[in-house]
Amino acid sequence: MSRMLFVVAIVVLTLLLPATVAAQDATPATGLGEPDPAECTVEPRPMSFFEEFVGTPTAEQAARTEATPDAGFRMPDGTPADEDTVAAVLGTVRQLGACINAGDFLGGYGALFTEDFIRDDLESSGPLAAEELSLTPEPMPAEMRVSLLAVVDVRVLPDGRVAGLFDIQDPFAEPPGPSRFYWEFVKEDGRWLIDEQIMLGPMEPEQVGTPTS
Repeated sequence: MSRMLFVVAIVVLTLLLPATVAAQDATPATGLGEPDPAECTVEPRPMSFFEEFVGTPTAEQAARTEATPDAGFRMPDGTPADEDTVAAVLGTVRQLGACINAGDFLGGYGALFTEDFIRDDLESSGPLAAEELSLTPEPMPAEMRVSLLAVVDVRVLPDGRVAGLFDIQDPFAEPPGPSRFYWEFVKEDGRWLIDEQIMLGPMEPEQVGTPTS
């Protein structure tokens, strides 16, 4: 798998701090499960956008791809999101999962993350390899597909952004299995795009959908 998407800006925690589950009751059950690759219907950014990011990572940039524990993570303060907002950001997450399952990593990365996130991420972790721009997406085998397990908490932040905790069946985790992700979303042109990403798992199967201490 490309280092993008589930590997971008990853921080692995060995301890998950308590978080509320204010939005869990409003989670649309139809948004969970394994996204079909055919659901990856996003409009990708033009390849010309990524051409300026082609190159070879420095040793310092390459070292940043290693996850660093951050036991100080806490959900930011906010108000519980309404059902429509939960469904909207879950739709973005589901599209991301569909593009990963379709093997369209660059398409999902370019379409579902903000331009600011992409620029910051590539400046930090290093440029793309030229061959990544010409890869033909191929659907992932069944055992390497992601699945959406639970929406743990979705909050509207004071600045209008939306923060959410999501539990994902992540075949790329070490070890593969359930992992918890924190995403922040901003609304651009009527769509909720990911503007921040932190990996908070892996976790035990019995922890899925509930905060852990």
